[in-house]
Amino acid sequence: MNIQPISALYAELCVLAGADEQLRRDLWQSLEKYDIFARTAHTSFAETCRQFISAKRVDGLSEKTLTGYEIDLRIFGAFLNGKPPAEITTDDVRAFLSYLQADRRVCKSTALTYLMVLRSFFGWLVREELLLRNPCNKIRSAKIDRMRTRKPLTPEAVERARRACISLREQLAFELLISTGCRLGELENLSPNAIDLQARSIVVTGKGDKTRTVYFSTRAKVLIMEYLQKHPGAKRILPGGRQIEKTTLAIGKRAGLEEKLIPHRLRHTFATHALESGMNIIVIQQLLGHTSLDTTQIYARISHVAVRRAYEQCIP
Repeated sequence: MNIQPISALYAELCVLAGADEQLRRDLWQSLEKYDIFARTAHTSFAETCRQFISAKRVDGLSEKTLTGYEIDLRIFGAFLNGKPPAEITTDDVRAFLSYLQADRRVCKSTALTYLMVLRSFFGWLVREELLLRNPCNKIRSAKIDRMRTRKPLTPEAVERARRACISLREQLAFELLISTGCRLGELENLSPNAIDLQARSIVVTGKGDKTRTVYFSTRAKVLIMEYLQKHPGAKRILPGGRQIEKTTLAIGKRAGLEEKLIPHRLRHTFATHALESGMNIIVIQQLLGHTSLDTTQIYARISHVAVRRAYEQCIP
């Protein structure tokens, strides 16, 4: 499936134009105004998506990430009624993003995630020389204050949430999430075999199928031991991710929290409180499983408390 690049078409026309330099310049100026595709470029959206997912699988992306890509692209394709990628314009992408926020009521950060997926998809098509231009390039990403959208729980709110837990399973889910800082997918279906009670540690698999060791609190250890005593043959400590999410939402509602209590908010709370308690940000980066320190600094908002403590440690 080849696209007729403008430069190739221009070269052919120059042969016809001969030595007339002015005509050549006029031809180039005219051609620059258009996207010119060969007929073979009009492969179906679904087929192109399959090729993209296959390529990303070879690149080493996790199956969970690939599933997310497939879902987002399927929603985009359905919105455009399966329009071939070669015919998709910047206006189509803008209309889709507007639809997400106006009709599906997604938040700005979720819409930005969709845009990132589309940029990756069309960027791959351009690199594979299946498209000339990425229709997402002209779309400016909305500036989202991640510090504001990821508000950690205050210590008081953490205690309210603890008191709102009504079962041992709820207590376990809450304490493991807030004391390990793990992503939801890293703790779902947690097996007792993955837990080292003596070291208070768990080996989890994060993004990119990378494993790391995380640690849990003494409070979580007591709860785990109690759960295993009551369920000696249990094959897992925590349920699936969807059930954990429902659990945290219910806890937050009972606790009277203003914002929804999702697992990721507990992860952000862990990072922020760890930093405020004086933990080195490089250690926090390791515990969270971040490849880039920049990501850690987004999750772990540097508060005035942490700044003051760091200052007083260095300057008496």
